[in-house]
Amino acid sequence: MLKIEYLTLYLGLPIFVMFMNSLFPYEFPNKILRPIQVVGGVFSVIVIITPAFIYTKTILVYELITLLASGYTIYAILLSFKRKREGSQILILGTFILFITVVNEILYDNMIVNTGNFFPFGLFVFVLSQAVLLSLRFSKAFDNIERLSEELEIKNIQLVNIDRMKDEFLANTSHELRTPLNAIIGIAESLQDGVAGALPEKVGTNLAMITSSGKRLSNLINDLLDFSKLKNKDIVLKLKAVDIKILADIAIELTGHLKGSKNINVINSIPPDTPLITADEDRMQQILINLIGNAIKFTESGKVEISAQVLVGENPDHSLLEVSVADTGIGIPEDKIPVIFQPFEQGDGSISRLFGGTGIGLSITKDLIKLHGGYIEVESELGKGSTFTFRIPLRNPAGLAVPEAAPIPTDEKNGKKRRYRTHETAGGGEPFRQTSSTSAADRPIILVVDDDPVNLQVLENQLTVNNYAVLKSTSGADALDKINTGLNPDLVILDIMMPKMSGLEVSRILRERYPLFELPIIMLTAKGRISDIASGLDAGANDYLPKPFDKAELLARVKTLIRLKKAVDENKRLTSIKQEIELARKIQLSTIPKNLPRLAGISIAAKYIPMKSIGGDFYDFHQVDEKRFGVLIADISGHGVPAAIIASMVKITFSILADIADRPDRLLNEMNRILTGNIENQFATAGYAFIDREKMTLSCARCGHEPLLHFRKSGDQVHEYTPAGRIIGMSRNNNCEVHETDIEPGDRIVLYTDGITDAYNKDREIFGIKLLKKTILRSRELPALELIESLTGLLRRWRGIDEEFDDDVTIVVIDVM
Repeated sequence: MLKIEYLTLYLGLPIFVMFMNSLFPYEFPNKILRPIQVVGGVFSVIVIITPAFIYTKTILVYELITLLASGYTIYAILLSFKRKREGSQILILGTFILFITVVNEILYDNMIVNTGNFFPFGLFVFVLSQAVLLSLRFSKAFDNIERLSEELEIKNIQLVNIDRMKDEFLANTSHELRTPLNAIIGIAESLQDGVAGALPEKVGTNLAMITSSGKRLSNLINDLLDFSKLKNKDIVLKLKAVDIKILADIAIELTGHLKGSKNINVINSIPPDTPLITADEDRMQQILINLIGNAIKFTESGKVEISAQVLVGENPDHSLLEVSVADTGIGIPEDKIPVIFQPFEQGDGSISRLFGGTGIGLSITKDLIKLHGGYIEVESELGKGSTFTFRIPLRNPAGLAVPEAAPIPTDEKNGKKRRYRTHETAGGGEPFRQTSSTSAADRPIILVVDDDPVNLQVLENQLTVNNYAVLKSTSGADALDKINTGLNPDLVILDIMMPKMSGLEVSRILRERYPLFELPIIMLTAKGRISDIASGLDAGANDYLPKPFDKAELLARVKTLIRLKKAVDENKRLTSIKQEIELARKIQLSTIPKNLPRLAGISIAAKYIPMKSIGGDFYDFHQVDEKRFGVLIADISGHGVPAAIIASMVKITFSILADIADRPDRLLNEMNRILTGNIENQFATAGYAFIDREKMTLSCARCGHEPLLHFRKSGDQVHEYTPAGRIIGMSRNNNCEVHETDIEPGDRIVLYTDGITDAYNKDREIFGIKLLKKTILRSRELPALELIESLTGLLRRWRGIDEEFDDDVTIVVIDVM
């Protein structure tokens, strides 16, 4: 016990100084800390290895050292107080009392004074001061965390708004450019065709350059629009029977201007007897134009060849059409091949300067092919050329309810087949709304009410030239009739003095229905008296203008009120979006099982990480008995409430098909049959795996979903299973294939959504299935749940972006024990 008492004393001083060093590192530097640690260690060793009559003689020396250390502590704390260190005031009191009691203890032990032992009291006060200091620091740290959390939430909201505004700006700007651009191309082409008579050769050459540049810019604008629509999953395919050979002919003709003076021979080697495919004609042509245009762009001489062949599977109904575009161009460096299908990427940083382009053409092509249920790959050798190959399901048009292929219009002058695509329509049959400055649909609507036709005309002229859509009424009653029958103006300009019904009466009636900034009103008064102005404002007007009014003042006030109205509308919309996201979150989370199945010899782990706006991922199970079960994983297109509702529909459909849980292909076919036609303008991908622990078998099927991954312990490899199957919701006839294999103890089955494989990092690199398989293989010894945590942690670190995932992340891991 005596040794423990001395060790406690000798080690107490170093520990105390270490504590003070952590509180005030500048006042208790390491050059003070280290000697005291050494002294405490030496004295402690003496206590441990020597008998009592020796180490008890060291107490006086150590007390002197403690006294010196206490004195320095007082000095250091006073210094920290002078430097206004946090908590130094509280520490001064506790340390001063402790110092007095330590001095008293030393004097009392050496019988110099007879005051008694007050050291426990001093120690209590010192510890209490530390507790108060630590609690204050903790409170301040908590406040800082709260403040930072609020700032982070505000930044996140701002980033979401910026991203939305960016997409809207991209789409709106692209639309705005199309009308004047089409006019430029049209006028230039008509001049080339001789509408103004014969032209000198140099003028014709210059017009050809204008036309070519305009078409190039038009293609870039179309790419921007498609990129925005694909990112938001807004493209809907309009399926029909399509002849790929004819589409290739058209694409070759439409990309002919890209050759310029190059010595390139573009060859269509697609056999005439190639079967029709079921696809969106516009989008399939866009795919071919992008691939052929790329080949021409990067080929200086030689040839570009388009070929196709049918790849027959085990089931003829699930055959694929393979289309290749090969060139003899510059080729692609091997290290650039993995990134060329990513947005804004090109094979070489200098390519944008040498050949032009935005770097999104191949990304759009890949997404459009994926939307058709296919995939694309590339083979390339630097300096010798590249071959882009895509494969899509070859569906038999005779077995599908799709329209027949439309005839191709023929140019009567030269007999060439030529397909014209107007700027009013886009892929999927969706109309593009004109948003040019001449379109009233996208301009603020102003209702002008005045009984004087001259005043009406003046207001119309001044507002129309500034891009406002103007509707006129000659009486208050007529204006109210227009609004009651559906007119929804952004602003009303009212003349006060009108026969039968004054502007004041109209304003009061409107204010009964519309708040102040939901429908702004400007009063026009011929008199500038305060009483007239006050009457107008009392009647509900937002502003007033005296006649005759200044044009600049009128436009400034109109602009201000419309901006206020838009701000109020935007605030309401954001509130509605916030409520919608919360509702979507509740709906989506209700589709996720609260409990995982428990089966003998099986370990199951799953995780769902929703994105900010809530996507449509979910998973569910069918447990047949204690040895057999099935797991479904699905990804719904779109975001928010629509995607969450579709997810719940898929879950309900899945739940009523429990009697065929052991037939993956039949289950997915039935789900597709039930859901097709009921999820209009949306689709779903799904994968289903059924495991029989008694027979040790695995059977799986998928509908356009990511490959199922199977880690086999015996071979120490991860296998991909990709049975054919179309996306749910495209057609009622969807003959999914089934893949069957055996399983062994130690095997691991992984189902996941593309939120993992399609994740991007800050360098625009894609996570990809190869890295996923590598992670599964590297983590083969980890339990299922730890694998999921390791994978999602790796995904967050790999992205290197301090924000939520761009898409839902869902993963289910099944271990065979």
